[in-house]
Amino acid sequence: MKRRKFITSTLKSTILVSVATQQLLACEESEKPSAIKPTPRNLHAAAFDSFNNEMLIFGGATANGEDGALWSYRNNIWIILSSSGPEAREDTLLIYHRVNRKSYLMGGRSFSSNSNFADFWEWDGNEWSEIGDNNPFGYRAHMCACYDETNNRIVLFGGLKGNELSNELWTWNENGWSQITQSGDWPSGRLAASLVYSPASGNVFLFGGSLTNGTIITDVWELDGTSWKKLNENFPSIGNGAYHVAPYGQNFVMIGGFKENRQPSSEQWNYNPIENEWTSAVVTHPSPRVLQSLVSDPTDNKLLMFGGGSAGSLFNELWQHQDNEWNQIQ
Repeated sequence: MKRRKFITSTLKSTILVSVATQQLLACEESEKPSAIKPTPRNLHAAAFDSFNNEMLIFGGATANGEDGALWSYRNNIWIILSSSGPEAREDTLLIYHRVNRKSYLMGGRSFSSNSNFADFWEWDGNEWSEIGDNNPFGYRAHMCACYDETNNRIVLFGGLKGNELSNELWTWNENGWSQITQSGDWPSGRLAASLVYSPASGNVFLFGGSLTNGTIITDVWELDGTSWKKLNENFPSIGNGAYHVAPYGQNFVMIGGFKENRQPSSEQWNYNPIENEWTSAVVTHPSPRVLQSLVSDPTDNKLLMFGGGSAGSLFNELWQHQDNEWNQIQ
């Protein structure tokens, strides 16, 4: 597997420097029920495996460095599925593919080894397999991706490529990666956006993001096949909040992120794509946090949120959102 040196100046140019650094000690007893759960972390990857009805967590920045274990939360139990395969990292992506019932991991970086990654891995439920040496678009920081069920493909957008913001759109199916050529209206380059598939509409939505100087991008786009349509410029002005958008029934939920004064937020905003408007949710929120994971469980129509950080602290709390209420799972 090929790796490249991470450029210090590039790290300084992004707004998403991890609240914590360095690595979780790997547990050797994999695939056994555990009385523990993942250590506090942020910038980890998460996905919901609807076939096995489990939340998957990989990597992230912990107080002891980047983690390299794959965790499962199912039936109220945390289990380490694997502690070998992709190298420990943060700021990586984990995408569940509903048709072939596999999960895919791509990209990321490691401060511990001063490395970044352009690799692509497949988790089949039992073991990791690396697909090729590298993806064709190379390493980029803070990109976004999702599984597009309508077109049976993984869709990837944006990120920081060297010192330049990307607005490239790439797709993957079992025939490999391909780039969609820009035409018509097209989103600008950005990092830390959120790309989310809507089962209700059958399309992919792009939410917010940031420039390298921290300026928040507040637009919302809809991708129908290969065509983008700009919907509005009313994405809530909360930096990094775009990391935390998930589909919820007919709508979308966004929670947390940095406020304009760089303080963590606990705000929840709901987006209705039919009305094309954002509304502030009047619910009891979890405490303020940034860079957590948020996944949707479509079977039970609920959201699961794990980890994140606030004011120099990291969390390993697991929260559930259902019937418009947040409850912490002990």
